[in-house]
Amino acid sequence: MAAARGSALQWVILRPPLVYGARAQGNFRRLVGLVRTGLLLPLGAATAPKTFIGVDNLADAVVRCLEHANAANQVFLVGDAETTSTTDLIHRLAGALGRRVRTPRVSPALLRTAFRLARRERDFRRLFDPLELDTSHIRARLDWSPPVSLDEGLRRAVQ
Repeated sequence: MAAARGSALQWVILRPPLVYGARAQGNFRRLVGLVRTGLLLPLGAATAPKTFIGVDNLADAVVRCLEHANAANQVFLVGDAETTSTTDLIHRLAGALGRRVRTPRVSPALLRTAFRLARRERDFRRLFDPLELDTSHIRARLDWSPPVSLDEGLRRAVQ
């Protein structure tokens, strides 16, 4: 924004949460790997609301910003239409993979201690803290809505 100040340059900033898709790396890839193992995942208490975005929806939002005049000089939070949670995402991933998964509810305080001892506190926060984005600005200003549902996006991601 500072570089464009005082010039005719137009800009758009898209702020996505965790992006999932067929070639997604990082936390999404790790989560898919864990679900594939069939191991017990003690994350049943990870029910805080979360927004994610599929790569197809993110690409669609980018195209909308490029084509729509009202996108100029705006910051947009983008996400899928559905809010979920870590636990629900795990179960949806298992369904997309045709796997069974068990997510018993374990005390978050106990898990926080275990993550702290393993020096993985940041991972604990990513799994348990809420991250629900208000995407109403892009929806209203650009008349945008994500074309792909969460379940369909996850199915595409793990094909």
